[in-house]
Amino acid sequence: MSLVNTEQMASLLNTLATVQSSDMEYRRQGRLIIVISSAMVALAVALLLIPRTVDEPFVTQFLLAAGIMIYLSTGTLARRGYVRTAAYFLVGFSFSSVFIPLLESPDTIIIFYLTIPILITSMILPPNRTWVLLGIAVLIVGISAWRHGADVSTLASILFLVCIVAFLAYLGARSMTQALQTARAAQNIAEQSEVALHEANIGLEARVTERTADLQETLQTLTEREAQLQTLLADLQTSQDTVRELSSPIIPVTATVLIAPLIGIIDSARAKMFTTALLEAVERQRARIIILDITGVPIIDTQIAQVLVQTADAIRLLGAQVTLVGIRPEVAQTVVGLGVDLSNIQTYRDLEQALSDIHH
Repeated sequence: MSLVNTEQMASLLNTLATVQSSDMEYRRQGRLIIVISSAMVALAVALLLIPRTVDEPFVTQFLLAAGIMIYLSTGTLARRGYVRTAAYFLVGFSFSSVFIPLLESPDTIIIFYLTIPILITSMILPPNRTWVLLGIAVLIVGISAWRHGADVSTLASILFLVCIVAFLAYLGARSMTQALQTARAAQNIAEQSEVALHEANIGLEARVTERTADLQETLQTLTEREAQLQTLLADLQTSQDTVRELSSPIIPVTATVLIAPLIGIIDSARAKMFTTALLEAVERQRARIIILDITGVPIIDTQIAQVLVQTADAIRLLGAQVTLVGIRPEVAQTVVGLGVDLSNIQTYRDLEQALSDIHH
């Protein structure tokens, strides 16, 4: 329960000490004014509650009551942002509370109380105001001493002490002002850096967004090009298959006779496709005679010769007869030189001779 009350009290004090100002120096001075005014109100209330003697002047009670009203007003003004006005009210009333009795009697104790408004001035007003207040205080003390014929040496000693206090208060206020100016400059630099960083982040985000859009566009373009390349590759493959089929056609002459001319250079892939297509045609059309025309083959090597032999063997296994035509002299010489055995394959010089022999 005590912890809750403490937190509530701290929250209340924080709310009461809140100054409605965007200036850091004004907020500092405003909080000091609120604290000093609150302390003065508490002190004045305590003095009013102390039992009074019958012969005590009425002006004392009036000043205490007026002080309570003025201090409450200065605190309210400070909270609402009228810091400089509240400061002058606070300093003016504090100084008046001292110099009015001082005009009546230049008492050394009363002169010493001049340090209070001087210290308050150094805390809530610009440092040079301390010297102005000190000058007014010295002038009032001099007038009071001249009117009442007071001891000048004693008053001078007290005034010297007040001057020392004023000087120290001035140094403290000046140091505080310089520190706050340095802090304000650092804050301005930090704010400018934050603004610059924010603008840089915005620019960076814009560049990243732009670069991302460019990359996406490039990726889209690459994807479209890849699709086009795939289409071109498929078309090329189809064209190659068509060329292979056209370069190795299977032509039916009669119901039982097929002509399979070979044209161009024969590689392993084309040889495999030719053999497969030829065997399927033999089985499909139930052919009995297959004429392999190699007139258009420029070169016969061991691989091509083996393909011809293997194809002929496979056709014979299907019950058909293989006839080889178009063997030119140089091809015959190559086949003999390679030692390829074509004895199981009937050969003719040209297609006309083979067809003529088949018809007879």
